Amino acid sequence: MDILTTRTLRYTDEGGGTEEDVVLTIFVPFEQDDGQWLCVFDFEPPIKPRFMKGCGVDIIQAFVHCLIFARLSFETTRWSRTGHWQGLRDCGLPMNKGPWPDQPPEIPPPEDNPGTLEVFATRRLGCPDETGAATELLLTVFKPYQAEGDTWKCAFAFGPSETAPIRHGTGADFIEAALDGLALARATYESMLPKGWAPASENLLDCDDLPFKIGRSFWTGGPTS
Repeated sequence: MDILTTRTLRYTDEGGGTEEDVVLTIFVPFEQDDGQWLCVFDFEPPIKPRFMKGCGVDIIQAFVHCLIFARLSFETTRWSRTGHWQGLRDCGLPMNKGPWPDQPPEIPPPEDNPGTLEVFATRRLGCPDETGAATELLLTVFKPYQAEGDTWKCAFAFGPSETAPIRHGTGADFIEAALDGLALARATYESMLPKGWAPASENLLDCDDLPFKIGRSFWTGGPTS
């Protein structure tokens, strides 16, 4: 399996009081014969069972589920008592069924698409036309990349990957930028929908499984639009 990204978590050794590393590795998601997507993760030093996975209907869902399960796996260890990533006790990994934010996030204005970004995942969403019927809207999530300094960016667009205007999520690494981008994509999509509207077609999805953000913490679930 090819490596998608890694993140180094830290914990305090109970014996010597020194900080030690635990490296989380996320592998590139892949599609099974039945159409389900899998995203595998592993830790070094190992956490048993090894090479656990998240699954989903597409790359996005499998990736998010993988990160949720990685957090749950880490929390089963003694390392989690003092574990953190950049001082965050949740290690910057999402959790299911969190508190819902009091206010929706501020959605940044769109930017010109350079047409050279690498696509990470796409999803066919339902969006209402002028009559309220569901039409297809393509969500494109681009692969996070390191920008200036220690900042990572994850662009997303609603429309063709080479021409649709983009917005960016940001973070301190690949994972945080990806989660921030997905959270902004969810908020942007929900701002397009009339309250209570949902796509009726089985072939068109929504963004209810994407994370939302409170501070630097990410959660899934919560109210739908």
